Amino acid sequence: MKEIKVLVFDFDGTLVNSNTIKHDAYFYLFPNTEKIRKIVRKNISRKPRWDVIEDILNALQKDDLLKPEDLKKEVERLTQKYGEIVEKAMINSSGIHGSFVELWNLKKNYEIYINSGTPTEPIKRIIRELTARKKIPKLTGVLGRENGDETTSKVKNLEKIMKIENITKKEMVMIGDGIFDKQAANLFGCKFIHISKFLKGGMANDQKG
Repeated sequence: MKEIKVLVFDFDGTLVNSNTIKHDAYFYLFPNTEKIRKIVRKNISRKPRWDVIEDILNALQKDDLLKPEDLKKEVERLTQKYGEIVEKAMINSSGIHGSFVELWNLKKNYEIYINSGTPTEPIKRIIRELTARKKIPKLTGVLGRENGDETTSKVKNLEKIMKIENITKKEMVMIGDGIFDKQAANLFGCKFIHISKFLKGGMANDQKG
């Protein structure tokens, strides 16, 4: 991989332990009961946050804790609050498995982009704060999801990065933790490295070959 010029990182689960953060955030909003834990466990990776919150509110509504006419307004209020809790926790994070420290080392030799499934404005706010606090170096670019499913969005972002940098697909590598990252890299046509392998020297080992 001596030809690599650009590293493209996913964010959630790759640089920050967001799975735990997003799970725990629900219990700042709702009681930590078995009923609520079951709803969160079942749906956290399958539904967007507003749907999970609505499911929880509907469950609570059965216990006469919420009037039906207030449901929509309460979903909107709690979804916004949930987002604020998650963002704050990510900004206060130290990174996962030394990922923030590794970014400082990598920035010396590569252009580094974020390609996240999180919507653009929230991920930009998070990266801006992490940079201002000097937890991470100033990155080359931050791209989030504008619309469409996560895989499609990440493919489009990889295409944008290639055009911005005026490079070939062989000069880029996507680093992530999930199936969407791997699918996006495969569909786009660049190399993919799982974050666990990457932080254990997977890229360095490839460069020796």
